[in-house]
Amino acid sequence: MVVVSSGGMYNTAFPSWADATNTGISRYDGQLAYAYAKRGQVLLCERWAQLYDSRVKVVSCHPGWTDTPGVDSAYGSAKSYLQPLRTLWQGAEGIIW
Repeated sequence: MVVVSSGGMYNTAFPSWADATNTGISRYDGQLAYAYAKRGQVLLCERWAQLYDSRVKVVSCHPGWTDTPGVDSAYGSAKSYLQPLRTLWQGAEGIIW
């Protein structure tokens, strides 16, 4: 089982359930919602790895900082700090390898 995580999760820990599901009083933040989802995937992979033991190989991987519309939207001109960015092909190739 291969799950693709993201560097977008690095700036926050997994929050309270109310914040993660936006059912509390917190205002919706798209970047945080994305980070929570990606962090949740990694936590889910850890749980699956325990649950399935050696019967199923569970891998959570990061494609490297890849030049995507999401990176453009999230970082704008500040994405230059992430250089060198990988192409979409390079990001996918690393995961497939």
